[in-house]
Amino acid sequence: MKVYVNNELIFTGGREEAYERIQEFLHRQELFVTSITANDIPVEMSLEEALQLEGLEKMEISAATLGQLLRESLRSLAEYLPRLTAGLEKAAELFQQGDLQSANEIFIKAAEGLEWVIHLFVFLERNYLLLQERVPALEPVAFTGELGGKLKELLAAWENRDYVLVGDLLNYELVPFLEKVHAEVTKVVEKIDS
Repeated sequence: MKVYVNNELIFTGGREEAYERIQEFLHRQELFVTSITANDIPVEMSLEEALQLEGLEKMEISAATLGQLLRESLRSLAEYLPRLTAGLEKAAELFQQGDLQSANEIFIKAAEGLEWVIHLFVFLERNYLLLQERVPALEPVAFTGELGGKLKELLAAWENRDYVLVGDLLNYELVPFLEKVHAEVTKVVEKIDS
């Protein structure tokens, strides 16, 4: 079996040794696995699981440093936030017009994206010092607490079935907050890219 990491052949041999050798290489290079291809077929599984695949002759691993992953996440966030705010604005408009079915459909999709944003905020806050070593342009992120307060208000309005208030909170609280976040993230991405 041959194992490549970022197109570099790092191992030729049996499965028994492969996992340990791959882990050593990744650790030495400070890399994290981003995707795995087994016999030219992309697989959605862990490295250990992929190594157990029957008939495995070639494994290609794409990997990135923590700094690269962070930069890509911030770029993705900067690209995604305008779409998220547009969806929330549309949901707010529909809630205020009383079109609950359409508003709910859009809001549920937006909530999934909002969940990703929250996870990224939490990750940034918990790992700020480590991350700043790798991406010096990164400023402290303190958005999670403010966002949590806005979401609590939104949940209370939702539970009370006050959909006009839900629309107002989306339009006048959450969307402006996310626009502020977008401006901050865009500044960081511009620093990273310069």
